[in-house]
Amino acid sequence: MKTIHTLLLRMLPLLLCTGLLCGCNGKKNVFTLKGNMHSLHNDTLLIYGADDWYEGLDSVPVRNGHFTYKVKVDTVTPLWVAFPNGYRTIVLAEKNTVTVLAGDSAADGSFTLKGGVQNTILQEFYTLTLDSTLTHEAMLMKADSFITSHPFDEAAIVLMRKYFVDIPEPSHAKIRRLIGAMSGNLQDNNYLVALNQAMDATKSTAVNAGRFTLHDTINKTITPTHFSDSCILLTFWASYDEDSRRQQRAYRPLVDTFVNRPFGMLSISLDLNREEWLKAIREDSTTTWIQTNEFKGWSLDLVRQFSVKDLPWNVLTNAQRRVVGTNIYGDSLKNKINEVVEQQEKKKKEEEERKKEEERKKKKKK
Repeated sequence: MKTIHTLLLRMLPLLLCTGLLCGCNGKKNVFTLKGNMHSLHNDTLLIYGADDWYEGLDSVPVRNGHFTYKVKVDTVTPLWVAFPNGYRTIVLAEKNTVTVLAGDSAADGSFTLKGGVQNTILQEFYTLTLDSTLTHEAMLMKADSFITSHPFDEAAIVLMRKYFVDIPEPSHAKIRRLIGAMSGNLQDNNYLVALNQAMDATKSTAVNAGRFTLHDTINKTITPTHFSDSCILLTFWASYDEDSRRQQRAYRPLVDTFVNRPFGMLSISLDLNREEWLKAIREDSTTTWIQTNEFKGWSLDLVRQFSVKDLPWNVLTNAQRRVVGTNIYGDSLKNKINEVVEQQEKKKKEEEERKKEEERKKKKKK
């Protein structure tokens, strides 16, 4: 018995060390985000991946303006934090790190990030932009300089996305220059690899909308072939955004105007909640055209492809799937659709006449 007791005493340091290691392993690679939001009392926010490489989606309860969120990550991972009012911001999740997000969820630029190397770098830039006298051009110059001076930091990618990628008509040349200034390791980042591939696929000056796969309210697959030889109006909206819902309702007479003509409507929701999405469609009576949702929110590929920056947003393509207009509304939209539709009808008529002429020539030869 004494021998066993002595053996246990000798093994105690090893057992304690093993226990500590096991305890540490349970907490390894965990990122913790703590929130202290002044205007957000008791509500729910959403946290999800900011690119296609992380598909997690979590509802996070807020109590008296405070919340805590934990997630296991292996590398620096960009996460969207989406608030009930529709505003969202990117936070970089670093393993074994605690970041505090504080401020007011009602307006852009009112957040502060504290904790973690990359989030501290982001906050450093946000602090530089607090000057209300800064012009938009000056802001872009600051962003450009800050990005190129941080070639090893994932925070540079977040700022590049915000100021140079997720905007209407982004400059591929400027984006490629900024990517080129980043370190080799950073250029292997999944988002940058996908971004380079997307730019390579759209080297022509006209944006192409010829490839997409979406799902409607009954999970039927919708692709460009569904619209045959028609132009398409793609509209982006969400049930939580009243402006975009109002615009969805405004499209109803437009659809009736172009019935039986080469025109199709395709609405793309950025909702993450299926029930809320379907409820809004029913309430707004927007069931006469195709409604789709991939439940990826702002991380949907088409959002990046069409540089969707706000809601509502629309994109008009011709039958050849070239973008011919963006964010056109009212009579201007109606007139533009009519112009594109007439061009397609004329082209179709000319094609039919050409085929008839070929048939006549074949008959004469016989």
